[in-house]
Amino acid sequence: MVHEARARRAPASVETVALYIHHLAGRGRGYATIRLALWAIGDAHAARDAGRPDRADRIQLLLRGIGRSIGTRSKGASPLGLEDLTRMVGVLHGSVRAVRDCALLTLGFAGAYRSSDLAALNVEHLGFGRDGLTVLLPRSKEDQLGRGRTTLIPASVHSELCAVRAVQQWLECVPCETGPLFRVIQGSRVLDDRIHPRAVTRAIQRAARRAEIVGTHYSSHSLRRGFATVGHANGLSLREIQVHGGWEYMSSLARYIDVPVRGSRRDVVARLLSPEVVHP
Repeated sequence: MVHEARARRAPASVETVALYIHHLAGRGRGYATIRLALWAIGDAHAARDAGRPDRADRIQLLLRGIGRSIGTRSKGASPLGLEDLTRMVGVLHGSVRAVRDCALLTLGFAGAYRSSDLAALNVEHLGFGRDGLTVLLPRSKEDQLGRGRTTLIPASVHSELCAVRAVQQWLECVPCETGPLFRVIQGSRVLDDRIHPRAVTRAIQRAARRAEIVGTHYSSHSLRRGFATVGHANGLSLREIQVHGGWEYMSSLARYIDVPVRGSRRDVVARLLSPEVVHP
């Protein structure tokens, strides 16, 4: 309710936005988090035809200064690989929450979805057919015009990772045929309320603890990073990954893929200049 009240007081002055940025930096927030907060402020103002205070020269100058001070490199979440995903799904049984979390993890990975995408899905956005599951994403971070994006999720030969089956099992627990797909659970009751995007991270970390996976930083971002990394490692082209996951720019996609470093930089040069290498 507090956030709604603040939103009704838009537009915010550049001075107010600058003070908010200083507040976030003082609380130890990272550069990427601050940029995301600025984007959200600007998007909320633009939706009300109230301008874009985040694009003011003073704000951009302040943001560059914070970037130089705290660094712009994001720690990022670790990509979720198939082995750990299988272990996590394997421990999700015995409760309604486990059924929901299994659907969250498998669909989030198979669709390369963000946590906000998963939270925004409605039951009526799904379509089941012979080819698998069709998911309509009405709007996402990179689709601010709301054109929508449709993703086909085929049934998997690996039954434990099959998002189609996991979603079907979860739908048996959902009391309505319309409305939010992923809902808040209270005890053993499925409520009508839509989950918050942060619930996806909590579901992943809860499953990781149950699977006794330690030493790896997993969050909701791990699903999208995991699909890109595993897809690249298994021979999918960058274009195929880009289209499936809805990355607008190839440069954005490149940051999602973890490529293992084989040998040192000296080894790379040695292989390049080796007599066995045939140059075109």
